Amino acid sequence: MPVQEFDHFNAEAKAYQLIQECCIRDPRDLQDLEALAWQMKVYVETGGIRGCDGRLVRRGKHGIIRIRENIDEPGRRRFIIGHELGHWLLHSEESQVGLCTAEDMDADAQREYRHSRPELEASAFASELLMPSKMFRENAKALPEGVQGLQALAGLFSTSYTSTAVRMVDLLDEYDMMVIAGPNGVHWWRGRPNVRSLWCEKRQQIQPDSGAGRIFASGDKSFADEVPWDVWFPHVSVPVGQSIWEETVFFPNYGTTLSLLQFMDLE
Repeated sequence: MPVQEFDHFNAEAKAYQLIQECCIRDPRDLQDLEALAWQMKVYVETGGIRGCDGRLVRRGKHGIIRIRENIDEPGRRRFIIGHELGHWLLHSEESQVGLCTAEDMDADAQREYRHSRPELEASAFASELLMPSKMFRENAKALPEGVQGLQALAGLFSTSYTSTAVRMVDLLDEYDMMVIAGPNGVHWWRGRPNVRSLWCEKRQQIQPDSGAGRIFASGDKSFADEVPWDVWFPHVSVPVGQSIWEETVFFPNYGTTLSLLQFMDLE
């Protein structure tokens, strides 16, 4: 399918400008996102919408963000607010009413470029606003790697594990890929910008020797160990003996796993 053209750089630059204008220097400065929205004359309300996760309504110089009532995860709620603020700042000329589904919110993370340019840009804006690149890298240096680091960073920035893992892959050198999977196969994946020759197939079968496969079989909550290359990339040829360091955590509420992959000694 054709790649949807969108201005990732401008979206992130707009978030960076807002961070500077608001004198945000620490993750704690980002905790009250609704107060930040209020300063922009955008008010956040819960409920009153169906069929979407978030909605932005413009009324002159004022705006209202509505969030679906049964979104309980704080990190997810914060990403929706960040996404809608992205629309507020980036797309004032394009629409007065916006309805954003879960698929729209996750389109940039999943590189689902069939989605509209404004949705991709709004999600790129939200990622940079909630987890500013420089701040994220600096804090990650002082934390453990792998799942422990993921949990610590998600707690520090009050973001979901999924959006935090995407940021880790995008910004940190230690991680080559993240994969979200269920018992019936891979849901989606994200690779480092310079890892272009490796991919997971949509609904690719989860191999029993992978960490994710072992979790689904055993009911364990986490996994960390070296696994054979072909448990994740049976369709890609590499030298015999090549392996992957995999750290995987299970999300019981969703029935899915999140795997962080590091390619060991890959030339």
